[in-house]
Amino acid sequence: MSLRLWLSYLRSAKGDTPHWQLLLQRFVPDAWEQMSREASDADCLKRKGRHLVAGMLIDAFRTQRCDDATYEGEVFINRDDAPDVEGTREEHLVKRLYLQCLKSPTDPGCLVLEQEKTWLLGWQFPTQGGDKEKSRRADLVGVRQDGGLVVFECKREDNRDSLLIAILEGLDYLACLLQNGNFSKLTRGFEGWKGQRSVSGAIPTGFDEVLPEISAEPWVVLLAPKQYYQMQLRGSRRSGSVNLACAMMADAKCVVGVRLVVTDFSTNEAELLQWR
Repeated sequence: MSLRLWLSYLRSAKGDTPHWQLLLQRFVPDAWEQMSREASDADCLKRKGRHLVAGMLIDAFRTQRCDDATYEGEVFINRDDAPDVEGTREEHLVKRLYLQCLKSPTDPGCLVLEQEKTWLLGWQFPTQGGDKEKSRRADLVGVRQDGGLVVFECKREDNRDSLLIAILEGLDYLACLLQNGNFSKLTRGFEGWKGQRSVSGAIPTGFDEVLPEISAEPWVVLLAPKQYYQMQLRGSRRSGSVNLACAMMADAKCVVGVRLVVTDFSTNEAELLQWR
């Protein structure tokens, strides 16, 4: 079982069955049937099912990050001199957010999440090769002050992807960037880019000695407007998506962090989703 296989399956799935339930019924049917028999009520079944899916995602992430696959080209791409862009597609919003963060007078290049800074390294970092995987790129990549790598999966307010699909995408990209060959390329590119930044004095406060650290907890951050999350709380197909993300936050400590973050893609400040 793999993150990419599950992504492909969910993207092609029809009907109104919640995505977390589809994964269990399709890939671990025996466990699903046993859980259905033993659950005391529907809420108990949902709670246990989401934690089982969270465990499946964590195990698949662990396995994929240990693969030996390496992207043939360069992983780190310097985007600092990219021109401003018009448009409302997701890649346009991501690019404008990155360039907006560069303009911060106190923390150039940082996205601030409730007083915790992440230094943004660039957008559209390639993670996998091959003719069928040319479009597989991390939307936005950053590093925290402890050296932990952060992959941002970004969604527009009207994106129809379930939250589970968004988390799977982020985990897939992050796991690939953490594979030894790709991580070495990313670190090497970061060191050269940081050297250029140090000459111009554009290193944010607190990041002078920071390097990406393979042993630090990596994060997947879903970055989207509030309207996207509100849509996740409606409709049976997306039912339980936020609860599943919360289960991952509780179960995946030290392996991978998962954060749901609200942004309008126009400022360098964002906030954690408050949904209860």
